[in-house]
Amino acid sequence: MLGEVAPEPVSGTPPNDDPDSTKPSPKARTWNRIIQGLKAAQKYSAIGFTAFAGLHLTSTIVLPALVSVDAGNAALMAGRTLYQSSLGEPLWVYGSLLLHITSGLILHARRVYIAKTRHGRWICGLTPTITSGLILTVLASSHLYATRLKPTMALGDSSLISLDFITWALKDNIWVTGSAIILLSFVFFDHALRGVDYWYRLGIKYYRNAIVGAMVGLTALSLARIRAAPDVTGWIASQYQLAH
Repeated sequence: MLGEVAPEPVSGTPPNDDPDSTKPSPKARTWNRIIQGLKAAQKYSAIGFTAFAGLHLTSTIVLPALVSVDAGNAALMAGRTLYQSSLGEPLWVYGSLLLHITSGLILHARRVYIAKTRHGRWICGLTPTITSGLILTVLASSHLYATRLKPTMALGDSSLISLDFITWALKDNIWVTGSAIILLSFVFFDHALRGVDYWYRLGIKYYRNAIVGAMVGLTALSLARIRAAPDVTGWIASQYQLAH
């Protein structure tokens, strides 16, 4: 015979129907906003520095190779009025470069830390993009020192530094100067194209090697034409010796 049974609570944890329980904590939301901000800083600072690099490379590679060294010099002098101005240089050139490097290093350090917490060991995680970026930082800093900072310290400013300075340096030591510029060109275009493909997914990776090869070849042609320019002599050559 069936009898009435007193109700008993169901064992186990009842389902949590509170929608707020699935939301990230305020701390997690803050960190997420910081990470998204760093990613935006890295992405858009690259656009700023690439604009400067495009202007500079047009005058130092494209025009000397395809038009004339004089055309390159004229464009170089004109471009300096923009990127060596009192605001252009610290904000546009140095600011965008430092922001890009710093945000990239912080984001990479975060990825390394996350990998350590998940796998229990340190994983460097150097991708080709990160590796080329680190090498480019060293090469670009050396180029900046040789063509901007050192002449300024030696001569008071860098107004005398033009493609004529590269002519003088190539004739002084073609292997050191030429190899340094070729390497800088290779690493810059490789890193830039990898970055564009990472942020915008344009499929450049299928043509990257061909584009990089073409730009390095154009750089070599530019160097050949710059070296073939008339010798730099007299007082200007003596100033280049001091700045070198």
